[in-house]
Amino acid sequence: MSRQQNTLKMSATGFTLLELVVTLTLMTVLMAFTLPSSVRWVSDQRLLLTQQQILWDLRIAQQQSQTGPALWTIQLYPYTPEYGVYDGTSFVRRIHFQPEVNYVDGYLQITSGRITYNSLGESSIGGVVRLTTDGMERDITLYLNSGLQIRGSVP
Repeated sequence: MSRQQNTLKMSATGFTLLELVVTLTLMTVLMAFTLPSSVRWVSDQRLLLTQQQILWDLRIAQQQSQTGPALWTIQLYPYTPEYGVYDGTSFVRRIHFQPEVNYVDGYLQITSGRITYNSLGESSIGGVVRLTTDGMERDITLYLNSGLQIRGSVP
């Protein structure tokens, strides 16, 4: 009887080395499959957040130009991950993109990257603001003299 009790005590004390090795191997394999997709998801969310922030600021600038005496401007700085918001000639704020998100100049019709709205809420420029990160792209389309902006994504 004491031998059976001794055997039960030994088997209930913990995991064997083989069980630990198998568990760690399975976890490593699962992480190897899920990590690339989660990294891509994080990059896509950063890109989406930056796109929505720019779109939001464009719409605020459009609305403020219609209701106030000054024309509002969004200045996209080429090859830098930031843009500025201006009330007439007064600087309002500078917005930094999410990490690893870039704007490449040259997609707008005027290469200055300056988008100004008049008192009717119409944009002074038309074209596409293209944001990129890790091989992914997202676009904001501006329509000349209409003031409309739409967002889109490029797979």
